[in-house]
Amino acid sequence: MVTIKIKENAEVIVENVKHDSFLLNGLYENLNIQFQSNNSYIGNETNLLDRSGKSVYMRNVVGKMKFVIRFRGTQCRSCVNVFNQYAERLKTMISDLGVESVVILLDSKNISDLQVIADKMNCEVYSIPKGNLPIELDNENHVIPFYFFTLSNLLMVQDCFIPADYLDVFWGIYIELIKREFYILDGNIS
Repeated sequence: MVTIKIKENAEVIVENVKHDSFLLNGLYENLNIQFQSNNSYIGNETNLLDRSGKSVYMRNVVGKMKFVIRFRGTQCRSCVNVFNQYAERLKTMISDLGVESVVILLDSKNISDLQVIADKMNCEVYSIPKGNLPIELDNENHVIPFYFFTLSNLLMVQDCFIPADYLDVFWGIYIELIKREFYILDGNIS
């Protein structure tokens, strides 16, 4: 069923994008950055800051596979607005996957920012400065307000995705695939 949706949606997107070089270039750039980031490893000693201001290692946060929401635009008003547009969908996603399976990584060192996002999204939130994750998506030269990925218990990055308004149809497909991955991981396959 997902394959059929992807095919149908892809055909519609191709028709819309093939006549618009800006959209085509944006799609190419996003896919390229996503692919470069997949299969990267985050170091065991990567430091995060928790809501109490205490330093914790990434390895102590992950445990089993996590769905990671990386928000890099806390200092950018338009980035915050874009993130807020996705907030309800993200809350649904967090609820569907289970709070224990999701972590948000902010680029803010402000403890009150961490608390506000934790209260709003109802999941664990940590701080790590922009550019401190060793993946292409976190490169400071990219203007990407937020993105998603899964992180294995070995701290391997997979399933990278950059949401984009002009390709909103992929959001639903991506979320379906992630939910299925976590569903299977939890042994709920028949």
